[in-house]
Order: sequence, then structure tokens, then C-alpha cells
Amino acid sequence: MWVRSQAALHFLNFLFFLCNGSLLTISRADLRDNGISNCENSKSILVSELGLGRNVHVSDSEMEPGFPCWFDLALARTGQKFARRYFPQLINSHFLSLFLLVMHPEIRRVLYYTRKSNTPDKAFRRYIATVLQVKLWYDTDILQSNWSASIRKVRNLHNGVSYVIEKEFPDMTKPLVHKDTNPSGFKPTEELWRALKLDIEQSGLNRSLPNVNTTVQPKYFFNQYAMAITQWSFMAMPILFSNEIHLVWPTEEELVGFAHLWAAISFKLGMNESYILCKDRDLKTCEKNLKIILKEYFLPYLYHIDYETQIMLESLCHVVSGVIPQVTSELFIIQLLEDIVGIPCPNLRAYSSWYTKMLRMIQRIAEPFYHWPGMQWIGNVFLRGQVQLSSLRVFGFDGTNPNMVAQRGFH
Repeated sequence: MWVRSQAALHFLNFLFFLCNGSLLTISRADLRDNGISNCENSKSILVSELGLGRNVHVSDSEMEPGFPCWFDLALARTGQKFARRYFPQLINSHFLSLFLLVMHPEIRRVLYYTRKSNTPDKAFRRYIATVLQVKLWYDTDILQSNWSASIRKVRNLHNGVSYVIEKEFPDMTKPLVHKDTNPSGFKPTEELWRALKLDIEQSGLNRSLPNVNTTVQPKYFFNQYAMAITQWSFMAMPILFSNEIHLVWPTEEELVGFAHLWAAISFKLGMNESYILCKDRDLKTCEKNLKIILKEYFLPYLYHIDYETQIMLESLCHVVSGVIPQVTSELFIIQLLEDIVGIPCPNLRAYSSWYTKMLRMIQRIAEPFYHWPGMQWIGNVFLRGQVQLSSLRVFGFDGTNPNMVAQRGFH
């Protein structure tokens, strides 16, 4: 029986590689504007002014009990249904976006200060915890108590991290990690990052770093700018690159619902409404703004991958391989650069092993089958199974109990 089970799991692994009712505890009155916001004053800032958010810290107050006046419950539930349907593609897109996000000094330094993402093992625990919470936000109705409990715990953790960093490094002067000052002991692969650097240098991408205020103190706290680019990392790719991540003909209503869901999540996590992306139904404006943010606030950092960033990014690549065994570190980066960023990777391809090259070729050959409904079902079953196995490895439970995830699924 065990042998047959293992064979079935390996079969599902390969197929996934090819396609890559509880008691409601929030009253209906809480869905209406209850003084939390004034819709006349909740207009979003211009994307060009996003950097001003570094001066605006995220509130450390308790989470508001209700939702803002612009919140649409039916639309958010449409977003949840969309997320459940495309769970494997969305988790893959979250990992790809996280690679871009970790390059940001605004985010990376906070993560490195916590010392919970600077080795593959530590990163695996952190990011599996993140996957479990995001999965809960997709699978559990937005009005259920477990949904709110998870959001509240994440918000409190953010506040706690800010407090710890301020206490341990009040002037925020901890130096960057270099080869000679690497306390983690994990060494990134020099040849991999040398090949990536060559491909970036030959790409012609925008080199201009975003115009953000770098004098505000403390520098690396949870502020509205950091929260906005983090929201982008969870929300943008399904909207901008639905074909590239193999979504099967998503409707405009589904994409708008997904964006609205993340707008609601961001509000609950403490974002100022003027910095929340895509909270309205205007998908075209949403797409336009997300493209600008990608070009101006993410891609330039590809030219600034220092040793500390390499440690963080390669640790993330190991996490992806741990969850999806058929995706090597090189393949993961090639997917991001070629399929999402849109630049060729001759040096990374030359560096890659024969196994990675074979996997990339199989992906291309299998593309016509991505829209087969059965493949979507297989991918969903497989990745949910992989998340359960990863949860068992990290926490000792399989992550299918929302109450347990909301209370214990953190690192």
C-alpha cells in the first residue's frame, strides 16, 4: 500500500510540473461604513507618490472590527472562489513575486533583522507559515472568525517585529552582510549569481531606482510604502500575467474580485486607505498602476543584488524546490526572468544543469495541455497535498484545520 501511495504521489508530482460553512461571527452591520473610513476621503494617491509612504508608519493599534465603506462582500467572495480554483498558479506567482520583493532593501533588511529567512531551513519555516495563512484567507469565508483571527495575528506579529527591531537596533545601523561577516553560515552559489548578473546587465532594463525618501528615520519599519509593494507582490501577477502563469481564461469579474480581496486584506493589516492598490472596480487603471510599479519600483533592483540579497533569494529558491520538487533554483529564476520580466537568460541557461534544461524543455512542450480542465484539478490536488506535507514537516499538523492554522501556523 505504501509503495502504491508513493507511486501515485510521484505521478501527481510530474503532472503538476506540467501545469505548474462555519458560524459567522461578524454582523452584517459591520460590512457597512461604521466610522472606519470616509469614502469621500479614501481616494488613492498617485503611483508616482508611492514613495511618500515611507513617512507614514503602519498603525500599531488593534484591528478594526468592520470593513471600510468601499468594501463589497460579494466581490471579495468572488476573489476567494477564483483563488481556490487557481490555487497552484497563485502560489507559484506568489513565490515569483516574493523573489522581486526580497530584492527591496525596504523589505529584505526587516526580514534579515529577524534572522528567520537567512538560511534555507529557516526560510522554509517562514514561507510555509505564510503559505498556510494565505491559503486560509482564500479557503475560509471572509466573515468567519478564523479568517479574522489569522489577519489579527499577522498584524500583531508585524507590530512585534517593529518593536523588537527598534529595541535591538534603535539607530538601524546594523551593517550589510558580506562574505566575511555572514553569521548564518549559508553561502550562496557564486556561479549562479554571476550568470544572473550577466543576463541582467545585457537586458536593457530600467536602472533608475525609485524616488523614495531615504532620510526618514527609522529606515526599515513597516510603513505604507513597504505595505503597498508587499500588496503588489501578492496581487499583481495574476492580473498582469494571467497567460504566463497559466490561468485558464479568467474573467474580468474574477480578476477584479481577486484585487478587491487583497485590498480588504491590506486594510485589515493596517494599510492607510490612500495607499491600498486596486480597491475600486476599474481593472484597466489597476493594470496600468501595477505595471508602473513593476517597472519603476521592482525591476531596477535586479541591478543591485548584493551578497545579503543573494543569501535571502537563494534560500527562497530552496523553499520553492522543497514545495515543488520539479523546480530547481535555476529553473525558478529563468521562469521569472523569461516568462514574467521578459528578458532572455543565455548565461543562466548555460550555467544550468542538464536536468534543469530538460525540465524547461518539457514545460514548453506541455504548454498546449495547460488549459485542460483535468490538469487544473490535478495541479490543485497536488499542490494542496504538498502544502500539507510541508506543514507536517514544519508544524506537526497538516494545515487543513483553519482554527489550528489561525492559532499556531506562524513562525
